[in-house]
Amino acid sequence: MAKLSPAAALAWQIAASEAAAARHPNIEREHLLIGLCSLNKTLGFVRFVKTEGLPLDAVREEADRIEEALSAMGIASATLRRGVRSRLRPGRARPSGQTLHRSDPCRELFRKANEIAGREGREEAGAGDLLAAVLADPGPIVSAALAGSGAGNSFSSSAHSLLPAAMAVLRAP
Repeated sequence: MAKLSPAAALAWQIAASEAAAARHPNIEREHLLIGLCSLNKTLGFVRFVKTEGLPLDAVREEADRIEEALSAMGIASATLRRGVRSRLRPGRARPSGQTLHRSDPCRELFRKANEIAGREGREEAGAGDLLAAVLADPGPIVSAALAGSGAGNSFSSSAHSLLPAAMAVLRAP
């Protein structure tokens, strides 16, 4: 697997926590989107924990880009995060204390994010690349949450026209 930026890795950890809390057997695209939408919220807690080795400024910069990209689509990350959570059914997996793995569709999103980063000459995929991969293939739950979060009545129609503006924010230097 290609290298992930610290923010992308943190979003993945948050996604694993979300999947475990919802008793799902794997990390799915919905958990990943929740993780991406939770980066800024998570940074609010870091003053209470040890953060050696975590480049907070770089994570904050990526987290802010996620917020800006969603804002360009008329979406608040907290609203989207809550919308996805409310549409996810609880799982039945028993907590095992073991590592949760990504589902095959979620692995594919990481592959696409790595592909995006590679096309742009970067060695690591960032949180924005993961967001771009999720938005390009949102699935029914994320599509419904996007539509309910202010991206229009049907994400696949009206909000797709907003994707270029959001992606431009993610690609800005």
